[in-house]
Amino acid sequence: MRTYNELFKRCDELGIPINPSNGYTKERLQNLIRDHLWNKSHPDEKMLLQVDPELAQSIEELNGKEAEDIWNSKDYCAQLKLDGNRILFHIGKNSNRATSRRKSDVTFLYSEKTDNMPYQRDFLLPEYEGTVLDGEAVMPVSDLDTGSVITSSELQSTSAVLNCSPELSRKLQEGRPIIYHIFDVLYWKGKNVMPLAYDIRLNLVDDIFLEINSRGGSNYFSRVETVLDNKKQFYQDMIAQGKEGVMLKSLNSIYEPDKRTWNWLKAKEWSEYDGIITGWLPSSSGKGYDHLIGSLEVSAYDENRILRPIACVSPRSLEERKVLTQVNTSGQVGLKTGIIGKVVTVRGREWSGKSIRLKHAVLLTWREDKSPEDCLVNFKAIKAKLELGERVR
Repeated sequence: MRTYNELFKRCDELGIPINPSNGYTKERLQNLIRDHLWNKSHPDEKMLLQVDPELAQSIEELNGKEAEDIWNSKDYCAQLKLDGNRILFHIGKNSNRATSRRKSDVTFLYSEKTDNMPYQRDFLLPEYEGTVLDGEAVMPVSDLDTGSVITSSELQSTSAVLNCSPELSRKLQEGRPIIYHIFDVLYWKGKNVMPLAYDIRLNLVDDIFLEINSRGGSNYFSRVETVLDNKKQFYQDMIAQGKEGVMLKSLNSIYEPDKRTWNWLKAKEWSEYDGIITGWLPSSSGKGYDHLIGSLEVSAYDENRILRPIACVSPRSLEERKVLTQVNTSGQVGLKTGIIGKVVTVRGREWSGKSIRLKHAVLLTWREDKSPEDCLVNFKAIKAKLELGERVR
């Protein structure tokens, strides 16, 4: 349910009074529906804070001098970029709660992952009640057999553990629990600290992690590694260790919910983009996949919110290819119902000059935790750099 007409219709069905001439945004309509449904089903219960995450731009979209100035600036820090799932962590008095960055298409509440993070849920910090942390949940293992899928990366295993049943999730975490890596504080004991500069919020990260560590919580929580000096060398060291890359963040910046800002920048060796499955291509003849789909078309929204293809990727295995294939009674091969619109992460070497698509793109993982609306690519900036003869990752 994403179009204006669908949202207006839903408001009408629920009896929510609105005037279309008032210029409602989609977010405002979603929030009206969310609040109405919550108050109706939970009349005596306060809704968990719904905070939209701040998002990052890519340093590749800056010109060489602009990027170098940021690498050398003392107003920026560099943090290890983790390959997991973004989670907001809400500290309560008797229990903690965790929400993903993906909203339900029905309730428009952020999906709750509390019971899939049982160790963090039950790690009590009652004197910090009302504190909301931003961070990344990461399974510390790549290979995981869930019974229905075998993962091959930390991102895949994290997604699997956070999206299966709580019972299976706990079983998979025995002896190797998910670790929640903290990199920001949005509320501190009930007070909104998002308007404070990031260097101040980083001090709060230090404070709460020291407290967690002193209580034996280092098996379940971590503080994202952060450096202030020699940021370019730190990035190169992380790449040499096989890490994904780093995040560059302005120490003077406030936290801006639901915005993709230039205060946060991703720097990675390979480009990774979130995209939406928008179609498929048949298999090439003679490759042994005649009765299976060939590749998946992946698209993202450009700067004008127009959906444009960014890559065609093959399924990661023969088994996945079979799962994605649907054959009708006439023997016609097609993509399984329900796959169109799903979000995936793809990885590519660089952008091509003619089609503005990722070269050597591969399917990295399926992202149940991410919304299609967050799949954005600045095609205009990429095209401008390509026309100057620059390589764009």
